[in-house]
Amino acid sequence: MKKQILKMLLIAIGMYTFYTPNAYAGNRFKTIWVEEAYWYMQRDKNITVLDVRTPDEFEDDGSLFHARLIPLPILAQNLDKLDKSKTIVVYCYSGRRSSLAAKLLTKNGFTVLNLAGGISAWIDMDFPYNF
Repeated sequence: MKKQILKMLLIAIGMYTFYTPNAYAGNRFKTIWVEEAYWYMQRDKNITVLDVRTPDEFEDDGSLFHARLIPLPILAQNLDKLDKSKTIVVYCYSGRRSSLAAKLLTKNGFTVLNLAGGISAWIDMDFPYNF
């Protein structure tokens, strides 16, 4: 019961900040929890899910549904493959590489949500993914 209440609270906070004007002012990105990311990915069709891990990690460890793979080392050269009109949910294994990717993306005019804890946190919370 407590876990469900916590999930609902996190989703409500995420919805408020996501739909509040100027939530991304100042070229900053927002870090979100697994529950928020799942909520956005289920309800908002204007989202791109971006995996910045290596191709081997993507294949061997699974990925989030509908994720596009652009590894962090080549992300800067591939920004033209992303749609600036869509919000990008970016993730990696634990959140370190995705934070670097989020900084790069926001610096280049993208709206970004960084998945805290990466796919590791996603799996720990038993949310569905491709494997």
